Amino acid sequence: MSLTWIDVIDTTIKMGLGATIAALAGAITLIINNKNEESKENRNTLANLLSEKKSKYVEFSTISQVLAQR
Repeated sequence: MSLTWIDVIDTTIKMGLGATIAALAGAITLIINNKNEESKENRNTLANLLSEKKSKYVEFSTISQVLAQR
């Protein structure tokens, strides 16, 4: 009789540990994916800002050259 109770408790502990490990792995994966998405958004924002600055510089340069020729 005690052997079956030990088996039940052993199985319960193993299932609980397995579920805990799965939950931790899922949480870690979610955190890593979130950080990667934020990094990707930051890179895209930086690229857009640099592109905007570049176009404004080209426009400024063109206007200043036109003014210098007048």
